[in-house]
Amino acid sequence: MGLFDKKQHITRPQLRDILKKTPSQNFNTREREGMEQEIFGKKYGSFLDKSEFNRKISELRTERYKAKTFVEKSKIDKKIKLVKEILKKG
Repeated sequence: MGLFDKKQHITRPQLRDILKKTPSQNFNTREREGMEQEIFGKKYGSFLDKSEFNRKISELRTERYKAKTFVEKSKIDKKIKLVKEILKKG
């Protein structure tokens, strides 16, 4: 069961709550709270739907390809995993 099975979109406050509750070995609670603005900036608006999540995953993959060092690539990989984890959450 995924995040968008029952709803067409989620609001930013809902996303913040999901980020707080999503367990992650790579990011602590404060870092996950900051991810909302870092990953989904103002250009995405106040409502987020599944296509925006998928678009962000593809943008992060492109960013990963352009990254020069292994450290940058691993940070981007962790962000991709977090976004995918949020999509699976229901």
